[in-house]
Amino acid sequence: MSMYKIHRGANGAVKSIGPDAPEFQPFLEDGDTLEYTDTLPPLTTAQHFAALRSARDTRLADTDKMLLPDYPITAEALEKVKTYRAALRDLPDQPGAPWDGGGAETPWPAATTPATSSTQAEQSCA
Repeated sequence: MSMYKIHRGANGAVKSIGPDAPEFQPFLEDGDTLEYTDTLPPLTTAQHFAALRSARDTRLADTDKMLLPDYPITAEALEKVKTYRAALRDLPDQPGAPWDGGGAETPWPAATTPATSSTQAEQSCA
């Protein structure tokens, strides 16, 4: 069972939602509360879109290094990475978006594992 932290402002409005993990430590201002729950409160469509874009941006950031000119990647693998990134960027515009805001119901494109260039991969870092 997953546990969540819900950060609420002094007026009771949800400010942020995250996993019950040490990495998620919202800044609490005067009157703010932090509650722990195993169920998420209902989110608005705008909140689902924000969560989807945030999850999408994390996946894009994971592939940023592969676009650097000195990254050891074959031309074929680079094209696959570019196609994957384009599919990620287009995800919020697809019919059915925002689904569950980037969760299990989101039809994520298949991630690619880049093949490194053999000449670059064989070089040692001596």
